[in-house]
Amino acid sequence: MLENEKPLKPSKNQIREWGDIAFIDLDNGMTAIIDRVDIPQIRNYKWRAVKSSRLWYAKTTVGSGKKQVDLSLHRMLAKTPPHLVCHHKHRNSMDNRKSELENMTHAAHSALHRMNNLIVQFEQKKSRSLQV
Repeated sequence: MLENEKPLKPSKNQIREWGDIAFIDLDNGMTAIIDRVDIPQIRNYKWRAVKSSRLWYAKTTVGSGKKQVDLSLHRMLAKTPPHLVCHHKHRNSMDNRKSELENMTHAAHSALHRMNNLIVQFEQKKSRSLQV
């Protein structure tokens, strides 16, 4: 739990443990993945699936009154400072295991996605040319 912050409406999600990982059942039938050791940190929040751009993220609302803010599960677990971006290494925004998360600058994150998009486009073009 973050300092001086309390969940808006404490309510547990269903959490299923399997080996070193845990699954948090969210609304919309979606499931977030975390490291099992992180259960105590997240268990008192009500997590939900929220679509942002093209991806879905696990989020909760913290604070009270006019000071309510959404908090992302991946940023909480990676302890991402406000000036950095928390990147999902394998582009699975529901996989919030620490091994899948990396804090980086906005510039580095943009460059990484530009490079990945170029690689995907190259592979698609190569695949199409081989089919002819």
